[in-house]
Amino acid sequence: MGIENPPKTANQEPKLPEPILDVVLGLWAQSGSIHVIPVLGNSMRPLLREGDQVKVLHGPKDLRRGDIVVYQHEGVLIIHRLIMRVDAAGELQYLMKGDNAAGIDPAIPARKILGRVVALRRTQRWRCLDAPLYRAIGWVIAMTTLTRKALSRKHISRWWGSKE
Repeated sequence: MGIENPPKTANQEPKLPEPILDVVLGLWAQSGSIHVIPVLGNSMRPLLREGDQVKVLHGPKDLRRGDIVVYQHEGVLIIHRLIMRVDAAGELQYLMKGDNAAGIDPAIPARKILGRVVALRRTQRWRCLDAPLYRAIGWVIAMTTLTRKALSRKHISRWWGSKE
């Protein structure tokens, strides 16, 4: 028995109450190291598309810049790219961004990271995203995001003046 009509968020992604999602994810993590989940939305286009499936390796271990990760945020599972790690008040957090999203997500605590995407299935074919080539491409995408952000700040400061 499942939820027939789960509540939806503003962008129409299924949303569960946090306590229920916490229990489900705890059981999920205990039952094995890899699970398959569907992709909803287009924030990771062109690599991930709505209807694709991804294999998720549980836990925040061995995360690197550019990895695609699954994290929990306000009752929704989100699949985005890891841009960088930050230490905020002694707590390890991560900055994430969808490849097709306009901005970087708010910092995500390590405890909210469910795992790293290691494979993609579109139609009937699985593609390994854990291979060195895909991880290198992910790193380049993450660095490009950081560089754009830094350059836009510098550009804005130069043209509009800065009180720094």
